[in-house]
Amino acid sequence: MRIVLACLAIAASTAVASAQEASLPENGLGPYHFGMTLADAQATSQHATWRVEQVGDGQVLSGGPSLRLGSATFTTALVFDAGALRFITLTGQTPSNCASSVRTLLEGDLEPSFGAFSSAPGPNERGRLIGTTMTRGGSEIREVVDPIQAHAIYSSRRGGMFIEVKGDAVANGAQGCRISLGFNAQVAYSGSHLGSISYQELDHAQTLVSAHWISRPGASAFDQYYPRPARNAGMEGRALLDCIVNADGSLRCLVANELPAGHGFGDAAIHIAPGFRVLQSDDGASAVGKRIRVSITFRLAG
Repeated sequence: MRIVLACLAIAASTAVASAQEASLPENGLGPYHFGMTLADAQATSQHATWRVEQVGDGQVLSGGPSLRLGSATFTTALVFDAGALRFITLTGQTPSNCASSVRTLLEGDLEPSFGAFSSAPGPNERGRLIGTTMTRGGSEIREVVDPIQAHAIYSSRRGGMFIEVKGDAVANGAQGCRISLGFNAQVAYSGSHLGSISYQELDHAQTLVSAHWISRPGASAFDQYYPRPARNAGMEGRALLDCIVNADGSLRCLVANELPAGHGFGDAAIHIAPGFRVLQSDDGASAVGKRIRVSITFRLAG
């Protein structure tokens, strides 16, 4: 993976880096660096058939060199916002089922370059968590079911950039798995924390599956802590808390991410968190000391 990622825009037969190098820079992927302009990205491969698509206020650049990882060939799409590269996504397909495909990709290619994938879900990971497994290298693989009962496999890592791996079944009953890798420029959260907690403690804790809640915050808490400027602007949002369960069922949390960023939804979620209590999972297993992600959504009445 170290060699392949370093030569993303170069012929596959060209070796440009040693597998023994210390680590990959976490400010992009191969020749693509967060903050670069669309023209600079196009200049990384003069012979590519680049395509530019306007999506909302941003642009998506595709048609660049493909990337081979294991049994899959990945295509690249680069997302620009305000003229700067903010997000990189790789999309490919494997012949195996998704659980096997994601594990193979993590153990064979991603862990040797980036280390264990053991962070909280990103903003795109939605649905009900139904199970977790671990790789030999310490990466957590999560199986999630969305509202239409579709299964997906996720794993993610927080560092200089947030990296997410997703696998979902190929449509129309065909065999195999559609794999996507997202590389997102990290925006550090600078709000408050609840309790004394670190990412290291979180990333070494086992994830709690199917929490049996003793209590949850009521509507009055959401009304009390809804960010006033966001409310006045008619803005809705959500925040993801990453927490450890205390002995009394309360949570020690930090904000994993918030959308939209910088409008107070993370701080509001931290203030609401004391209303949560959980002591066990639905099957009766103890929740104490385990890790749980709590997604809090702020919606305007009416």
